Amino acid sequence: MLVRFVQVLMLRVYGKHLLQPSAAVWLTFMALLALSMAAVEGIVWGVTAQGMLPKEYAMFGGLVGALVAVLIWFFDASLITLDISEQGDGAVKKTRRWSEKLLWGLLIRSLIVVSTLVVTAPLLGQLFLQIEISNRIHDLNDEKIATLMQSQIDAYDRLLQRQRDQYDHLQVKIQDEIAGISGSKKYGYGPVADAIQLQIDHVNQEIESLFLKKSMEIARIQSATAAELRSLYGVPLLMVDSFETRNQIHHAMKQEDEGYPMSELLAMLLLALMFIVLMVLKLFQSRGVVIYFNARLQEYYQNYLSGEYSAYIAENERASGPSPMHAYRFHDWIEEMERIHPDALRAKLATKPVVVGKNSWKEDAVVDALIKKHPAKSEPKSE
Repeated sequence: MLVRFVQVLMLRVYGKHLLQPSAAVWLTFMALLALSMAAVEGIVWGVTAQGMLPKEYAMFGGLVGALVAVLIWFFDASLITLDISEQGDGAVKKTRRWSEKLLWGLLIRSLIVVSTLVVTAPLLGQLFLQIEISNRIHDLNDEKIATLMQSQIDAYDRLLQRQRDQYDHLQVKIQDEIAGISGSKKYGYGPVADAIQLQIDHVNQEIESLFLKKSMEIARIQSATAAELRSLYGVPLLMVDSFETRNQIHHAMKQEDEGYPMSELLAMLLLALMFIVLMVLKLFQSRGVVIYFNARLQEYYQNYLSGEYSAYIAENERASGPSPMHAYRFHDWIEEMERIHPDALRAKLATKPVVVGKNSWKEDAVVDALIKKHPAKSEPKSE
């Protein structure tokens, strides 16, 4: 089961049947390309969904990303594995690069790419600048907190200054009272001086209380959550995990610095380049790839492996022989059989023992013609 899953993931839908080394390299590259495109789309949409959904539903963002990735991969895999060979009643006749199915597939995929460049590229640009955007949000929030803190410090400093002014006034007043200059004009401590001293003590207590409240207020602001800052002080902080906030910051960064739009341009170029490479490689795929994705040829190859055509094949080229046919040889053999005697391919031939003496083959005009065409594949004459 796991092996089959890996084969499908790597686009080897027919396993190793009729798979040439060059086609295997092509399939591996295209599979990695399809997985990369699907991963990019999935990550971008997953992160975006997490930012747009409430926190309690943020986990569903991953499901959205996975669903998008699977859909993109499935479409690209279907496009890559599309059989574009021209088929009649037999196997492949020739390759048509501009088959109708392929053109429709490329058209639909092009529309997806256009929407991707319009929607996904800016989001991908945000991912490229994720650290910078997060740092900018933290800086803006720090500025708001610092402004709030400074406003509270200034408010307490004004109250403290009033108390200090009152304290200085009372100190002068008590000194004049003790000296007999003002007030009761009696020298030394008396009831008036005692009353002034009580006022001084009260002012000192107020100053100490204000200092304590100031320290507690600063500590509370420093440890307050975003909700507490909003409810207690009316200061709304920017949410780092908010899609709207990140989008606004990203837009502001683009307006402030002309270099930031390069992130979106880079994302667009990356997505467009991957699609162009996929399209070009599909349109100009090699003969080995065309043979591998030819469903009719694969069906014939299954019959070949099960021995249904053994009576028409030299013993050394049978599936169980020492030199079984490779993809190109099998393709040429099938084309020759279709040209000479196509009914022989479609008939469910039972494997019959063939005596191999002095090139003793089944007496059939088709086989004789094939042996003459490929004398090197015949058995050597025994002595």
